[in-house]
Order: sequence, then structure tokens, then C-alpha cells
Amino acid sequence: HEASAAADLPTLTQWRLFRFFDGRGAYAKAEDALYPLLDEAPAYLEHGLDFYERLQRLPDHALEQGGLPRAEVEAALADLRARQ
Repeated sequence: HEASAAADLPTLTQWRLFRFFDGRGAYAKAEDALYPLLDEAPAYLEHGLDFYERLQRLPDHALEQGGLPRAEVEAALADLRARQ
């Protein structure tokens, strides 16, 4: 996953950034905020799993519009499940 400026933000700010992008369908940007958050605060893992499980239910065109193709969603979900 791409390193982003989110990695340098406080945990609560990273969470808000994740929720902001997710709520606007900017899934790739939400993911960029999620991974530094998970590295800093593993307690957010359940939220990450919920995010990718919800994205799995979306049609391909919605995922691609959000910048996160289905293959990336599946790979990220497998990665988070391995962290459990």
C-alpha cells in the first residue's frame, strides 16, 4: 500500500480521514488512511474488516469509480484476516 501523509497524522485524525473518504466513495483514499491507522492502532482491525466486507458487496463499477478494483479489495481483506 502506498505510503501517504496520513501515516504522520494522529490516530483520531487518521480515523476521521478514513471515514471522510469512505463516506464519499473515495475507497482508494480511504484505504490509504486505513493502513497507517491499523499499524498505529490495531484495535481498528474490526473496522477495516467491515470496510472491505462492505466493499465486497458493491458492484465492480462502484469499486473502480472509488479507485479500488475488486482484486485489491479481496487481497486487502485476506491481509486483514491474516492479522486476526
